[in-house]
Amino acid sequence: MEVKYDWNDLCRGHQMCVLGLPQIFEVGDDDEGRALVTSCVTEELKEKLLDVARSCPESAIVVEG
Repeated sequence: MEVKYDWNDLCRGHQMCVLGLPQIFEVGDDDEGRALVTSCVTEELKEKLLDVARSCPESAIVVEG
């Protein structure tokens, strides 16, 4: 499974991903509050990641595989 995260163009720093799945996402160091993908997705987190991707208001998270 691969997580594609459009940090530069689509992410607007809503941080819904950080709130929904802190095991995978954390707030980055920029001034805009954008999140960073911080770890690999385990099978246990797959469904939660799909939910988080669907709930992203900017559709910045795409899960493939």
